[in-house]
Amino acid sequence: MKNAIIFIFLFTLIFVVTPSSLKAQHTQLNYKVMQGGNSIGWVKIDKNDSASNCLITLGSEIKKRMIFLFTIIENQEVLFQNGLMMRSYVYRSINKDIKANKRTSFQGTHYQVTKETSSNAVALNRIDYNFLSLYFLEPVNIRQVYSDNFEQLLNIEKISNYYKIKLPDGNTTSYYYTNGVCSKVKVEQSLFTIEFVLTQNPS
Repeated sequence: MKNAIIFIFLFTLIFVVTPSSLKAQHTQLNYKVMQGGNSIGWVKIDKNDSASNCLITLGSEIKKRMIFLFTIIENQEVLFQNGLMMRSYVYRSINKDIKANKRTSFQGTHYQVTKETSSNAVALNRIDYNFLSLYFLEPVNIRQVYSDNFEQLLNIEKISNYYKIKLPDGNTTSYYYTNGVCSKVKVEQSLFTIEFVLTQNPS
């Protein structure tokens, strides 16, 4: 009788608790890409959380005219396992001309970046915060972020009500937050400035 009660208790515990604890949580953010009051594109970011994994993906399309029309397509992805970045991916094309196509993967003691024709090691033994993380987690006490584009950690500077990151190419990107979620991204380049503006609440 005692064993039967224990079995029923364990069965009930598994049936009731396990599904909710393993159920993935999905959050989606949608942004308009704005320049001078005009909409020139879109950005969609999805985050899927499970018990130990966090997968973030980004897709975007921007159409910008600078004498000629340029169509910029970008896809990014990052996977964290128990808070550690296991892999990431970035792809970018301009008018179907591929400008970036690289994967970063954790090798146990360092990260390896693989491109179409080459591969190189990044001397980092742990990455906890990636550029895609900036959209969902305000870097309140975080000082550096890993950039797949530049294959290195970049400093995060807190300025008043936003965070600024100076890129190695001389450009800057600033992130603004509302209730911990990125509500605006300001990209400042030498020839133009564009903004990603959140268009709906997280779902």
